[in-house]
Amino acid sequence: MTLTAGRRLARRPAQGGRPVSPAHTDQVAKSTIWILAAQAEACSAQERSQFAQAVTALGEAHRADRVLLATCHRAELLGIGPASNAEALVSILAPGGLGSRLRLLTGGQAIRHTFRLAAGLESAALGEDQILHQVRESRESARGRQTDPVLARLLETAIGIGRRTRAVRSGGGRSDVGPASTALDWLEGQGTLRSGGRLLIVGSGAMGKLLAFEARRRRMQITVASRQESHAAALARIVSGRAVGLAEAAAIAPAHDGVAVALRGPWPEGNAIPAPAPTVDLSSPPAITAPTHTPYLDIDGLHRLSAASHPTADPLAYSISANQAVEQTALEFERWLSGRASVATLRSLRDSAERRRKAETQLLLRRLPDLQPRERALVEEFSQRLVSALLHEPTSRLRDDADGETAAAARRLFDL
Repeated sequence: MTLTAGRRLARRPAQGGRPVSPAHTDQVAKSTIWILAAQAEACSAQERSQFAQAVTALGEAHRADRVLLATCHRAELLGIGPASNAEALVSILAPGGLGSRLRLLTGGQAIRHTFRLAAGLESAALGEDQILHQVRESRESARGRQTDPVLARLLETAIGIGRRTRAVRSGGGRSDVGPASTALDWLEGQGTLRSGGRLLIVGSGAMGKLLAFEARRRRMQITVASRQESHAAALARIVSGRAVGLAEAAAIAPAHDGVAVALRGPWPEGNAIPAPAPTVDLSSPPAITAPTHTPYLDIDGLHRLSAASHPTADPLAYSISANQAVEQTALEFERWLSGRASVATLRSLRDSAERRRKAETQLLLRRLPDLQPRERALVEEFSQRLVSALLHEPTSRLRDDADGETAAAARRLFDL
């Protein structure tokens, strides 16, 4: 896949993007990621609202290949496909005068803009948390529509960047311990969990480990639960705790002084706990719904609490670190996109070769009607091995295709 860097499309330049002209007809690749943006520096609040309402009324915000992000400062439609799709929308809005003030970002520029949003680099207050929460809300809304997998991965990756960059903004100390330490500080602040208290940790992944190590440092009694009890047992041994499964964890949760959840995916049993202890859910998205009668803190609340307790100590250092994370992750994402194109080309090449093999083999067998079943099977096997051998080198090259050039060459050579 070829990624474009964004294009100058009309009457006046705009920082970080290009104004859109309905008359522009230049096409970009079918799978290009694009963003049509109405932002505070170019559009009034009324115009941003008008844009969000227009794309919703036209059904653009409900398509599988679209995601709308609307906040007080911006209204942006994230899409995948030809940029002409965005330009068609602009042509509808142009009579009202809004079209000329929209910005179109495509390819790598759109990818980096999305990541910068989540990292808080495009916000009035550097590193503010609200935009990350809004990106999460857009992701959650998109999940119900079976959103295009490229857009879904883009949003998930952006959220991951937002979390990583905010984990280091307070400056000093070990950044990876920050979320776990803040979570346990909050649980202790609820008045039930103290040194020597009983903590239930649901999840044995990276964040579960951080929680367990921090809890051991605070001399807490630890119970670890996981989808795979063997993983829970391994972590429990390290921190001198007890290991249980998720179902048992839900049953014993009320007997603990605090619960910390860090799962990939939902914890259905956790929603049925009759009288849960104060709970912090570090899962993204949250693994349980917020209980109504007990203190509860989700990952967004944790970020806000961390920001309030530990404001960005060095804005310049935060900006440099976040920009480096954005650029590195954008390059990785672009390589992943190129790999997807190569996989599709490889599949097409194999399918084309198999169709040709079958046709030629059947033609040969019809010319040799006296062959015995075993001989016919040998001919069939030989044709399969021959095609496999011929495709071995192209297959290896396509699997190692980092920039999509090999896939493009294969599509031209084999007319795929």
